[in-house]
Amino acid sequence: MHDLTKLNWQQSALDILLNNGKNKNRNINVLHSKSTVYKHDELTLSKEAVKLQKAQKATNTSKNINIDKSINIDSYFEKAIEHNTLAIANAGESITSSPENSAKYLDYCKVYRQIITDKYTSLVEIAKQKDNPEQYIQQKYFNPACDWFASDLTEEERDIGYRNEMSVLKKGTTQGLDFNDSFFRINNIKLSYQEEECAEVSFHRQMLNNQINNIFQKNNIELEDGENYYLSVNPYDYYISVEGVNEDKKHAMEQALNVGDNGKNLWRHIYYCSTRDGAKSGQTNLLSYRKHQTFQDVYEYTGYKLNELEPANGTYYTSDGKDIKVLIKNAVWKDEDIPNDFREGVVSSICNQITEICQYGWDNIADMNLMISGNSQGMHDIKQNIDFGQGSSYVSKFLNYSQFKNFRISVYKL
Repeated sequence: MHDLTKLNWQQSALDILLNNGKNKNRNINVLHSKSTVYKHDELTLSKEAVKLQKAQKATNTSKNINIDKSINIDSYFEKAIEHNTLAIANAGESITSSPENSAKYLDYCKVYRQIITDKYTSLVEIAKQKDNPEQYIQQKYFNPACDWFASDLTEEERDIGYRNEMSVLKKGTTQGLDFNDSFFRINNIKLSYQEEECAEVSFHRQMLNNQINNIFQKNNIELEDGENYYLSVNPYDYYISVEGVNEDKKHAMEQALNVGDNGKNLWRHIYYCSTRDGAKSGQTNLLSYRKHQTFQDVYEYTGYKLNELEPANGTYYTSDGKDIKVLIKNAVWKDEDIPNDFREGVVSSICNQITEICQYGWDNIADMNLMISGNSQGMHDIKQNIDFGQGSSYVSKFLNYSQFKNFRISVYKL
């Protein structure tokens, strides 16, 4: 039901790709979020690749390897940092959702996809200078008898190279990002989950920091240096409550924050951070989340608040005796956004959760009010093992040594 938009990075970087500066050998840890199809926790080279890299017996270096060695990786990440920093600077005056933020975020995979795209675009330009570009490409990867055969690539790297080069020649784009491409072996790039996750969460947190600061500035709310406050979000109406400041400031902050979807998106941001690997939040549990989600589903489809209905026989009834499950079924089957084949499954899922909540009893399941602390420097996670706020030990450990190590933006002091 939620639109997950993705940003296609269209910048050309051919001027970066073949510059004279050589990047230093490094071990770069890159993560893959749970939402991507990549399943590497760490890139590992095949036995063939390791043997080839150690032997270095090829008498002629292929065009592929020459380009791999000449790529200025830092320049690509510098452009990504500039892009991300600009997105944060233009965060706006309302709290946005994670999908909205993600659409503006250039992550590791998008950066490396651009590098690979530019690599094969350059190789295709070389192939086009030949009388028969397709034959030249085919022989380069699969004909050991020809002078330009890429003997310094593994069999897998040749397969990947052939598919990408032919795809760029015919369609103008690569087939995708494959971490077994020779580029990753030649540049000794290792992929680690923690660093990309840290960079991604840091981006979302810095967006939130600027948005809240902009909201306060717009409403002439001033925070003193060292003045701390707490935001608590109700999981049903998403009302943001403020604690830790005097009554006048509390009223002003609540009035400024409780506009539009600010509460909903703040609740989701806190939940997102509390459910990252290793966070081990004391604020969340599965049953409370299902209670929250069931309430929201019922309200979205029927307009009724589940806690105001009468529980009986494993379901809830409206004041005029209508079974909420029947109302859910009717509403879902009218929802054109859900394909016919999935509607029965959606109905079943919501109704099963209604039964579960009814059996436990509404008041016997804790409400998942989520809290986060803040000050003039930004927001910090509480009641969990990891704080994703700027300056935390977690951010210092992973982000400071990643390719996004310079990914910083000054937070306005109010």
